[in-house]
Amino acid sequence: VEYLQNTEGKILITTGSKELIKYTKLTEYKERCFARVLSTEQAVMESVALGFEGKHLIAMQGPFSKEMNVATIHQTGAKYFVTKESGEHFQKSVNGWKRICNKSSENSYGEIKSEIRKADGEDESDRFALCS
Repeated sequence: VEYLQNTEGKILITTGSKELIKYTKLTEYKERCFARVLSTEQAVMESVALGFEGKHLIAMQGPFSKEMNVATIHQTGAKYFVTKESGEHFQKSVNGWKRICNKSSENSYGEIKSEIRKADGEDESDRFALCS
């Protein structure tokens, strides 16, 4: 979230409803952020209570394929895709995106000491996947 505070563009958050409160600190989060959460009443109610609603709230049950992630990114117009890092599935989900991961609790997004991959043929300012 700290890293995203100094960026522009829409954000697709897929880390779950319990993590959403962090994103309410972002300027204009209701316009910038799209939350994909589990399709349970509790997850949806928690999200709505934080201000995520309408087209900015996507309730679905995973697992999600690369194609589903790409379609959701395109539908929302997201420049940033925030996901949990989980090995091969993570790699498939963000293939073609620059990857920024906070691999150690010592690191902060303000001091990223993790892997950043430039997507083939894309400008460095294009799109990023953040994992938490």
